[in-house]
Amino acid sequence: MSASVAIAKLNRALKDLNLHWQNTSTVWHDSASTSFKNDVIDEIDPAVRHTLSAMNSMAELIQRIKSDCT
Repeated sequence: MSASVAIAKLNRALKDLNLHWQNTSTVWHDSASTSFKNDVIDEIDPAVRHTLSAMNSMAELIQRIKSDCT
């Protein structure tokens, strides 16, 4: 799998997670849902965004290396 495909898949998964959470939170709104949002959902989003940024940097570096080697 290429880096760009992996980045796209991870980005899509994050969007899907947020969409599913929005749908779920309309029917699940008790203290457990608040804890889940605070402990899981709110922690995943910035971590995945940071990971996506790192993956993009790595993909750019790999592309420069490939260009330098040809």
